[in-house]
Amino acid sequence: MKKWYPRVAGAAVLIMALGLVLLIRVKTAKGSPQDIFSGDSGCISYVPEEWGQFIGSSALTGIGFEDKNGTLRFVTSLPCGTAPGVALEVRRTRTKAMTVPSGQQVNAAPTTTGR
Repeated sequence: MKKWYPRVAGAAVLIMALGLVLLIRVKTAKGSPQDIFSGDSGCISYVPEEWGQFIGSSALTGIGFEDKNGTLRFVTSLPCGTAPGVALEVRRTRTKAMTVPSGQQVNAAPTTTGR
Protein backbone atom coordinates (compact mmCIF):
# COMPACT_ATOMS: atom_id res chain seq x y z
CA MET A 1 0.00 0.00 0.00
CA LYS A 2 1.21 3.48 -0.84
CA LYS A 3 2.17 5.87 1.87
CA TRP A 4 -0.01 8.99 2.18
CA TYR A 5 1.90 12.29 2.09
CA PRO A 6 0.22 15.08 4.07
CA ARG A 7 2.20 17.78 2.23
CA VAL A 8 0.94 16.66 -1.20
CA ALA A 9 -2.62 16.42 0.04
CA GLY A 10 -2.39 19.83 1.71
CA ALA A 11 -1.01 21.41 -1.47
CA ALA A 12 -3.78 19.86 -3.56
CA VAL A 13 -6.46 21.15 -1.17
CA LEU A 14 -4.84 24.59 -1.17
CA ILE A 15 -4.77 24.74 -5.00
CA MET A 16 -8.41 23.65 -5.26
CA ALA A 17 -9.48 26.22 -2.64
CA LEU A 18 -7.56 28.99 -4.42
CA GLY A 19 -9.15 27.97 -7.74
CA LEU A 20 -12.61 28.03 -6.18
CA VAL A 21 -12.04 31.49 -4.70
CA LEU A 22 -10.81 32.82 -8.05
CA LEU A 23 -13.76 31.25 -9.85
CA ILE A 24 -16.24 32.87 -7.50
CA ARG A 25 -14.55 36.28 -7.68
CA VAL A 26 -14.41 36.42 -11.48
CA LYS A 27 -16.48 39.40 -12.52
CA THR A 28 -18.25 39.67 -15.80
CA ALA A 29 -17.80 42.82 -17.86
CA LYS A 30 -20.44 45.37 -17.06
CA GLY A 31 -21.56 47.86 -19.64
CA SER A 32 -22.94 51.28 -19.00
CA PRO A 33 -25.91 52.73 -20.86
CA GLN A 34 -24.98 54.87 -23.83
CA ASP A 35 -26.78 57.83 -25.35
CA ILE A 36 -28.92 56.77 -28.27
CA PHE A 37 -28.18 59.99 -30.12
CA SER A 38 -25.70 62.53 -28.87
CA GLY A 39 -26.75 65.18 -31.40
CA ASP A 40 -23.36 65.30 -33.07
CA SER A 41 -23.14 62.99 -36.05
CA GLY A 42 -19.82 62.52 -37.72
CA CYS A 43 -21.26 62.98 -41.20
CA ILE A 44 -23.63 65.62 -42.60
CA SER A 45 -24.89 65.51 -46.17
CA TYR A 46 -26.83 68.34 -47.81
CA VAL A 47 -29.78 68.11 -50.17
CA PRO A 48 -30.63 71.18 -52.28
CA GLU A 49 -33.95 72.79 -51.41
CA GLU A 50 -34.89 72.77 -55.12
CA TRP A 51 -35.14 68.97 -54.97
CA GLY A 52 -38.39 69.39 -53.03
CA GLN A 53 -39.93 67.11 -50.45
CA PHE A 54 -38.66 63.76 -49.25
CA ILE A 55 -41.00 61.07 -50.60
CA GLY A 56 -39.49 57.91 -49.13
CA SER A 57 -36.63 55.48 -49.33
CA SER A 58 -35.87 51.84 -49.97
CA ALA A 59 -32.82 49.63 -50.21
CA LEU A 60 -33.41 49.20 -53.95
CA THR A 61 -34.08 52.77 -55.13
CA GLY A 62 -32.40 54.84 -52.42
CA ILE A 63 -33.77 58.08 -51.02
CA GLY A 64 -36.39 59.87 -53.15
CA PHE A 65 -37.36 63.54 -53.51
CA GLU A 66 -40.08 65.23 -55.57
CA ASP A 67 -39.93 68.89 -56.59
CA LYS A 68 -42.82 71.25 -57.41
CA ASN A 69 -42.74 70.30 -61.11
CA GLY A 70 -43.15 66.61 -60.33
CA THR A 71 -39.54 65.66 -61.09
CA LEU A 72 -38.42 62.69 -59.03
CA ARG A 73 -34.80 62.36 -57.91
CA PHE A 74 -33.31 59.26 -56.30
CA VAL A 75 -30.04 59.24 -54.38
CA THR A 76 -28.28 55.98 -53.56
CA SER A 77 -25.23 57.20 -51.62
CA LEU A 78 -24.83 60.22 -49.37
CA PRO A 79 -21.31 61.66 -49.17
CA CYS A 80 -20.25 63.63 -46.10
CA GLY A 81 -20.05 67.41 -46.31
CA THR A 82 -21.51 67.90 -49.77
CA ALA A 83 -24.65 67.39 -51.86
CA PRO A 84 -25.12 63.85 -53.19
CA GLY A 85 -25.15 62.93 -56.85
CA VAL A 86 -28.46 61.91 -58.38
CA ALA A 87 -28.60 58.22 -59.32
CA LEU A 88 -31.91 58.55 -61.21
CA GLU A 89 -33.97 61.56 -62.28
CA VAL A 90 -37.48 61.11 -63.65
CA ARG A 91 -38.96 64.20 -65.31
CA ARG A 92 -42.65 64.56 -65.99
CA THR A 93 -43.36 66.22 -69.29
CA ARG A 94 -46.56 67.11 -71.06
CA THR A 95 -46.65 65.36 -74.38
CA LYS A 96 -49.08 65.56 -77.23
CA ALA A 97 -48.93 61.83 -77.80
CA MET A 98 -52.29 61.42 -76.11
CA THR A 99 -54.12 63.89 -78.34
CA VAL A 100 -56.26 62.30 -80.99
CA PRO A 101 -57.26 63.88 -84.29
CA SER A 102 -60.92 64.81 -84.44
CA GLY A 103 -63.32 62.15 -85.61
CA GLN A 104 -61.53 59.23 -83.94
CA GLN A 105 -62.66 57.50 -80.80
CA VAL A 106 -60.34 57.06 -77.84
CA ASN A 107 -60.38 53.86 -75.78
CA ALA A 108 -63.25 52.49 -77.84
CA ALA A 109 -63.85 48.77 -77.82
CA PRO A 110 -62.64 47.07 -80.99
CA THR A 111 -65.34 46.34 -83.51
CA THR A 112 -65.96 42.72 -84.30
CA THR A 113 -67.57 41.18 -87.30
CA GLY A 114 -70.20 38.54 -86.79
CA ARG A 115 -69.52 35.11 -88.18
